[in-house]
Amino acid sequence: MLSDVDVGRLGALLRSGRIIRTRLADQSGVMVDTAGTRMLSLNETGMFLVEALASGAGLDALVERLVREFRVSEPTARQDVERFLGELMGFVSNL
Repeated sequence: MLSDVDVGRLGALLRSGRIIRTRLADQSGVMVDTAGTRMLSLNETGMFLVEALASGAGLDALVERLVREFRVSEPTARQDVERFLGELMGFVSNL
């Protein structure tokens, strides 16, 4: 499980300019590191979470936003957010 510090670091990295992200017409998205060595495709939910994370949302806020936006239960949202953040940590691990 990620700590609030880890989540804060992810958000800071997304705001740092080292990762470029763009939302596509179908609401999915793409993230690319500025060195051009990595790319990550995101579905609509992933892009929603990345944008919330970049705006400074912490773990609990991400879960709350997911519950509200996609009408899923809190336990399901928490599990999905934690899994997604773990995958995102893997993407940014060497940046």
